[in-house]
Amino acid sequence: MKKFLLTAMLLAQMLMPGAAWCEIEIVAGSKTHSVIRAKVVAKRYIEVTDAQGHWPNVLVLEQSGGLNSPFEAQLNLMVRSLPAKFQVSLAANPTLVSESHRFQSVEVKLEPASGGAAQLIPLTPAILVFTNTIYLTGSGGTAPGPGDISTGNYMLKIRAQPPDGRVQEVGGIYTGQLSMIFEPVAQTPP
Repeated sequence: MKKFLLTAMLLAQMLMPGAAWCEIEIVAGSKTHSVIRAKVVAKRYIEVTDAQGHWPNVLVLEQSGGLNSPFEAQLNLMVRSLPAKFQVSLAANPTLVSESHRFQSVEVKLEPASGGAAQLIPLTPAILVFTNTIYLTGSGGTAPGPGDISTGNYMLKIRAQPPDGRVQEVGGIYTGQLSMIFEPVAQTPP
């Protein structure tokens, strides 16, 4: 009987990231009928998408000023997490390179939709911690309940300073990789 219960609990936990009730009926012989109820609560969960629920494969940086002005891009992000606190860092310094040149610097910032920009830096002891303030399940409000998944809206901003030189020398196609790490922050149980 333990095998059936464990399998059903694991299946419920995989299919439902928040709190979930699962009911398992176990029949032992023809005279005994038992119903076992279990509440499965996810311990940690995080999902990062753009505002439409996807993740773009390509971000295009555009230069809106003069020849020496920075290239910029921004992306609205939605972060769903359990617990509400999560940390963000860069796996490595992002770089933009062509066949023969490299951008001088690439700056990555993440800010809550409510404001307060914070510059992301490569993995260091100073990892940035954010806290979502809207809860999607259970209480349906701003007060968290056990197993409630939180959500927050953030703006990812990328700014890159082009290489020095004449356009004829440094112009071309530049590519790079942005690797960000989003992790739920472990909390001590009450």
